Amino acid sequence: MIGVYRKFIPLFAQISASLNKFTRKGFPFIWTEIEQASFNQLKDAITSPTVLVLSDPSQSYTIRTDASRVDIGAVLLQKQTFDAEYTSTVSNYKP
Repeated sequence: MIGVYRKFIPLFAQISASLNKFTRKGFPFIWTEIEQASFNQLKDAITSPTVLVLSDPSQSYTIRTDASRVDIGAVLLQKQTFDAEYTSTVSNYKP
């Protein structure tokens, strides 16, 4: 299901590469520090404000689902556009 967010996560393919092998039929599930680091990096990325924001109840939603013989999953999505503005104060500036 994380693939739904791949376009929002920079370097998604590189980060998830060590986890993709587990999708192959018959591949032994051996979880090492490498897989844990990839998992943690993806978890941090998907819970960052860049990916997760508050929904706007006045806008429409999309539901994406996925299922296998042993598990099901669903993601509630909403396309949003943002007008962002950033301001900052520089103190003690010396050219």
